[in-house]
Amino acid sequence: MTINGLGATNTTVRRDSGAATEFRIFGKNGGNATFSGMTVRDGVARGVSGVQGGQALGGGIVNEGLGTMTLSNVVVTNNQAIGTIANAGAEGNAFGGGIFSSAPLTIVDSTISGNTVTGGNGTS
Repeated sequence: MTINGLGATNTTVRRDSGAATEFRIFGKNGGNATFSGMTVRDGVARGVSGVQGGQALGGGIVNEGLGTMTLSNVVVTNNQAIGTIANAGAEGNAFGGGIFSSAPLTIVDSTISGNTVTGGNGTS
């Protein structure tokens, strides 16, 4: 999959601050993906305490599974990963306010700033 914007100042993919639900902007679990020429902002991933695998991973972008992801000329900003009070184990933790990646990720001429991780026991 390839998504080409018209430049980070001209193409913004975001979650409306008035949206009724919280959600991350892009998620990949397998396959190859390339994003270029855009801003990714205002995504939210929230952990779920007491739920197996209920971690908050990547408020803006999550990259998991097989395959690769490439970001080229992308701005990732103002995204949040929000954890909850975790039980024993990793449930409810938060990782990667802007991006969380457990698969190959290439970042070229991009800016990742102003993203936050709060709550849980995770930090990144």
